[in-house]
Amino acid sequence: MELVTLIGITVAIALVIILVGALVNYMSSLVKSAYQIKVELRNDMETALKDMQSDIDKRAKWLKRDMVEETNKVREGMETANAKKIEEIKVTLTAIASEAREAGRADMTALAEGVAALVVRVEILEQEGKARKDMARRVRDKKEAVGESQSRGSDSTVGIDMGLATLEPQPTVGDKASPDHK
Repeated sequence: MELVTLIGITVAIALVIILVGALVNYMSSLVKSAYQIKVELRNDMETALKDMQSDIDKRAKWLKRDMVEETNKVREGMETANAKKIEEIKVTLTAIASEAREAGRADMTALAEGVAALVVRVEILEQEGKARKDMARRVRDKKEAVGESQSRGSDSTVGIDMGLATLEPQPTVGDKASPDHK
């Protein structure tokens, strides 16, 4: 082998080794760059996620505050509406109660008047009953007196006339069928 060939092969091998070394160096720098890009992307993503989380938290706080305010407004509106309705119901019930009380008083007055009229009617009926009992007793006494006088033979027309004169029915205050009260 000649020296030139040997030097040529050695230079070729050296070139290949240098190329392989350069290629390995280039590949390692690519891997290192990819790793750095990956780390930077992760850091950027974490910062972006933290920013998004803080933004979401802020918005959630705002929404919560707005919801609380709206809820309080609705609650206050409902409380005022309920208070108005309760007042209206109180007024209505008070009016109904007073009307019922007045109607009850009127009914009690009418009942009292009716009871008083019935008491007067009962007294009248009791008086009529007593008068009829007295009349019946007088008639019976007159009949007995007439019967005794006939059995003795005395004049009976005088006793009968006197008895019949007192037996005529007297009209009463509550008697509507009597001819005197038309």
